Order: sequence, then structure tokens, then C-alpha cells
Amino acid sequence: MARVGRFLALPATERRLFLEALLLAALMRGVLPWFRFQRLWSTLVGLGLMRTRRREPSALPPEQIGRAVARAGRCVPGATCLVQALAGMALLARQGYPATLCIGVTKRDEAFGAHAWVECDGRSVVGVQAHFTPLYSLNLGQAVT
Repeated sequence: MARVGRFLALPATERRLFLEALLLAALMRGVLPWFRFQRLWSTLVGLGLMRTRRREPSALPPEQIGRAVARAGRCVPGATCLVQALAGMALLARQGYPATLCIGVTKRDEAFGAHAWVECDGRSVVGVQAHFTPLYSLNLGQAVT
């Protein structure tokens, strides 16, 4: 019940942003296991979800979008970093921000790790780079090669 109270206490723009992030995270979580990444990305670009629109003066700051995606990711079971990054990319595109999906790797104590995050204007806004070495990056609207 406390979660509902906190949600209702948010300003209307943040509630709407959270609901958009929640819907996109759930959508990405649902389709990601069924499609190769290249096919999914091409479909999202084709649908216009991964194309930057003209930025409106009322555009929300990228950091606020990142917080909404992180909040939504905690509510979607199995929302991995890639799920959250894809949802964040779509939201940033809707707000008119050029964003980059980054995928990095790390190896610590013989354990391999991979991570996805989103950068906007050179800053991580969805997820964090932390100790991951960037391996691959993909800009909005760019075809997967």
C-alpha cells in the first residue's frame, strides 16, 4: 500500500513517465527471449520506437527518464539491464534525445560478466558503466551490423 501512496504522491508527469517506462519494460521483457537482438532492434527501429523525434521544449531531463526506467525495472520480474536499456532508449527517443545503447564486458576472478547501459550526451542515464569495458554501442535509428 505504501508503494501506491508514493506513486500517487508523484507529480502527474512523473506518474505518466513511470507508466510508460513500466509498459515498455514489460514489453521488452516479454519479447526479448523470443527474438534475436538484431531482429528485435530492426523491428523497433521500423516501428519508430528507436528513432529520435524533435525535442519539445517540455522534454523531461534524461536523468529523470533514467530514474523512471530504474523504478519500473524493479517492478517487472526478470527485467535485466538489457530490458531496461531498451526501454530507456525508446523513452529517450520519444523525448527527442540522441542516445547510445552500450554493451560491455568484464572479467573478474575468472568470472565473465556482461552489462547494458544507455548514454546520453556522454553520461550514463540508464544503468551504469561501472567496471565494464565497452564492447559495442548502437545509436538510435542505427542498423545492427
